[in-house]
Amino acid sequence: MLPVCQQKITTYNSASRVLHPDQLNILLDKNGQKLSCHNIKISSQFCCCPAKATLTTNVLDLTLLRCLLINFASICPPNSNIRLAVDDLIEYRNKLYGHAQEARCSDTDYIQYKNKIETTILKIAKSCNKESEMKQKLKDAEVRPLDETICQQFQNCLLYDIQHHEEIRKEIHMLREQSRQNNEQMVQCLSKIDETTEGMHTDVKQTREEIKDRYDNLSGNLEETLTIWASKLGILDHSTARILEHRNDQTFVETSGLDNARIILKDQNLLVLLAKGGSGKTQIALHLASIYQDDGYIPLFFSDKDVIKFKDLISLDEKTLVVVEDLFGRSSVDFYEDDHRNILDTLSSF
Repeated sequence: MLPVCQQKITTYNSASRVLHPDQLNILLDKNGQKLSCHNIKISSQFCCCPAKATLTTNVLDLTLLRCLLINFASICPPNSNIRLAVDDLIEYRNKLYGHAQEARCSDTDYIQYKNKIETTILKIAKSCNKESEMKQKLKDAEVRPLDETICQQFQNCLLYDIQHHEEIRKEIHMLREQSRQNNEQMVQCLSKIDETTEGMHTDVKQTREEIKDRYDNLSGNLEETLTIWASKLGILDHSTARILEHRNDQTFVETSGLDNARIILKDQNLLVLLAKGGSGKTQIALHLASIYQDDGYIPLFFSDKDVIKFKDLISLDEKTLVVVEDLFGRSSVDFYEDDHRNILDTLSSF
């Protein structure tokens, strides 16, 4: 295979390139010694560059790893066992991590997906003649303790949740105390009215019923307000935790897709991301949310129809960024006029 600078290329379409310049910068040392056959008239800064000496899989994100496998690895042709295994791993990663709605999993699901993932990994290892070595690594992983970084992240998330739960508990306690004091004042007021005169018994009875109705309405409104705030705080905590996790992830690479998304969102106030599974849509959405969060926006992540269910949580008086995940499906685009038109109308109304 000839280097790019040695080939006769009449046209070039940047949209058809496999790797983005930022991804090439991760893989290649543009300051290193170029190949001796390099044509110096070619302006491409990555042409004939050697791979970085410090390059390891630790600096490659899942999207870049999959891209390298399916486009450049001879052991991963279309419809091959190893190609199907790689796609299965991407699907498990999206379902259990990338698009997970909550950080929990039942014992049954854990065992089921654990067995599926181990089987898929061993298929790939067998194709690379490393099945025995990988089996041992899987056994070691079952008894390996959590590393310090994961424990620290988990601790930070727990402390964050505890702090917010404590604030909610204090606010609920304060509202209950206010309600109790109001109730006592109402009772005292009713007692004084009863003691004034028997001649006003009819008027007092009517007044008592009116006060009771007002108190019931006040209690109902208070309960509804607490429910709305609890739901909003839960969604806000989940959204903030996901953005915090994304900020701590050092493997995200900004691409032209992110730049285009920022321009569209700024001009149109509405953005729809469409791409294949595992191509980085969720990471782009999380990165956009982190940028708008720094600008004072409140990010809220919803799943599909939940944005309709919880639309009352979105305040027009606050700067809010609404993210709806898997709006048109996860593996394929499915548009249903009644459901999706209602969701899009709701988003456009804010």
